[in-house]
Amino acid sequence: MKTASICLTIGLILLPSLPVLSADGILEGEIGVTGMLANVNGNKAKFNEYRDIMDGVYGGARLKYDTDNFFAKGTASDIAYDTQKYRVEGGMYGKFKAYLDYTEIPHNFTYGARTFYNGAGTNSLSFTGPASGLTNTSTWKSFDYDLRRRTFGGGFSLDVIKPFFLDVSYSRETKTGNYPTGIGLTTPGGPSLELPQHIDYITNTLNVQAGYAKNPFYAGLFFMYQNFDDANSALYFINPSGPAGNRDAYSLPPDNQYYKLAFKGSVKLPLNTKFNINLAASRTTSEANLFTSYVTSTVTNIALSDTTFNGKVNTQNYNFVLTSNPVPWLIGKLYYKYYDKENKSDQIVMRDPGFAGGAPFTNPLFDYTKNNFGVDLEWSLPANFQLSTSYAWTKINRARGDLPETIDNKYQADLKWTGLDFITPKVGYEYMRRTADAGVLVKEYGTATSGDQATENYISQFLRRFDAAPLSRDIFKASVDIYPMANLNLGFAYRLKHDNYKKTVLGLKSSRSHDIEVDAGYSIGKIARISAYYDLERSLDDQVQRIFTIASGVGTVTNDWKVKSRDNSYAWGASTEVYLVPKILTLILQHDNVKSNGFLDFSYLTGTIPAGRNNDNIDIGNWDDYRLTSYIVKFKYTPTKHYIFTAGYAYEHYKYSDASFDNYALVSGTYPPGNSTTALLTGAYANPNYSSNVFFAAVSYRF
Repeated sequence: MKTASICLTIGLILLPSLPVLSADGILEGEIGVTGMLANVNGNKAKFNEYRDIMDGVYGGARLKYDTDNFFAKGTASDIAYDTQKYRVEGGMYGKFKAYLDYTEIPHNFTYGARTFYNGAGTNSLSFTGPASGLTNTSTWKSFDYDLRRRTFGGGFSLDVIKPFFLDVSYSRETKTGNYPTGIGLTTPGGPSLELPQHIDYITNTLNVQAGYAKNPFYAGLFFMYQNFDDANSALYFINPSGPAGNRDAYSLPPDNQYYKLAFKGSVKLPLNTKFNINLAASRTTSEANLFTSYVTSTVTNIALSDTTFNGKVNTQNYNFVLTSNPVPWLIGKLYYKYYDKENKSDQIVMRDPGFAGGAPFTNPLFDYTKNNFGVDLEWSLPANFQLSTSYAWTKINRARGDLPETIDNKYQADLKWTGLDFITPKVGYEYMRRTADAGVLVKEYGTATSGDQATENYISQFLRRFDAAPLSRDIFKASVDIYPMANLNLGFAYRLKHDNYKKTVLGLKSSRSHDIEVDAGYSIGKIARISAYYDLERSLDDQVQRIFTIASGVGTVTNDWKVKSRDNSYAWGASTEVYLVPKILTLILQHDNVKSNGFLDFSYLTGTIPAGRNNDNIDIGNWDDYRLTSYIVKFKYTPTKHYIFTAGYAYEHYKYSDASFDNYALVSGTYPPGNSTTALLTGAYANPNYSSNVFFAAVSYRF
């Protein structure tokens, strides 16, 4: 039914254009059909994470009709599959243009996940029988974790009113499926539960642009409206930790609306100078009903100053840019940017008898203001050197106690030499220094008592959250492109980045990364074309953490430890096109390999290491380790300019290992809660490994 509707829509759009077709027009296009046989061993959902490859026939088409006054074109691919895509557009030159499109994008997580709940795929989950029987996984129901994103949209623009212009577009996106969600059933560190969260979102977006564009002026007014609708305000479920039959709830994203109004303008001035301005204001609003109780081993009622939360966030954005090229050897840009986020949402006072003895807690609101000033200069120097320099100053004021204000000073220089046609070397350096005066940590949960604030004051001596912590950053980069012969090209690039958090005692201390890229291509006359690449990304993060107890503002350290997080990511591959019969028969071979190897190196600095542990055996050797290997063999046969035949074979092998997911089981420990730390899982992230063999053959006709 869906495919029929799409085809009908396309037909209706093209129908009015049929009388326009005439002998003086040019009709061209391509129609193709591809047959596939896919054999997958292992996790089929991971293999098809963002695609839809299976046994079947895939069709596609591309059509274009053009005259001196009129044009119309359309494309279709993967017809009737979860990756299908359609677009139709047309118009009259110098008068108007219009388009309609439809796109589907899948996101597959796990096929055949399992849960003891009834109602997977809805927002109401329940089970029958006592909680002690939930570990009998043979009675669990099967379902899929997957999401489907479908977007339909269209738009038109008027050119006939030049120098004025008008563009209008609209899109409607739906997102449906099941997504894994985890919750804690009782206290932190206690039993956990994995739930199938049902997704049913609709997002409508309208864009309108109108203005005037004629040299030397440009002025445009832009309006955007977006409405997000969640069919489910909450995910309701029976909590197996609580009293029999008591329903718990997990809040879901609330409906919201977004409005944005902007003005963009520019004017050309003498001395090759141009001034640009961009002024924008936006508002996001939402409304949500708040829960007045929650379930652990019992039902706990909470007191709220208001059971309805109204969200409102206003933003303002002003950009001013002056660019100039007064002399041939200098191009300059001077700019100032201002951004302000003002949170006008409700502040709700909550009293939870199970938290801080019922002390009041008020949700904090986050606002910030950002001022950014900068200058960029591009210099043409003697001896074929080109130098780019820049300076940027950024000040951010945040509504938070620990780091309320930061100032960034960033300097950058890039040098390129073009003295020879066959080689282009480049080097660059960037330095950024962030200064921040530490504020006072304010207790975020509840009204701070003297003891609470004493704890926060003690922590604030050491803690610097890395997103705004004082920082010095160095970035060095170098690259060279070499063309020693017309049929040979070589490329090399290196980038080093080092972040140093000098004033941080506890938390992230430093972060370093090295990136290397090498690529090469060589043509052997009319015989073959060979290319290869190698990429290496290596990162190392250092952090220090602490366990302590505190009384009357004095801390007693139990343990200090540090961890070095290492990650080495590699990607390499090679491909070749062998022209068995030039312009008629081509053999294509391709191999790609992507690999990541992570490692966590733990070291206790102070305190007692738990029994059976030492600084060697507490390390985690498999941390986000994966490898994807693929091979493709393809023959392309073009007997005439109208027909193209393709046949081939593709192989993929994926292997993943991570300490967090290895030995992932549906049930961990014993149940019900209270006997031990337990988990009731659904298999969302179990066994991601797979290997696949795909055979394909295709024919297309061009006209």
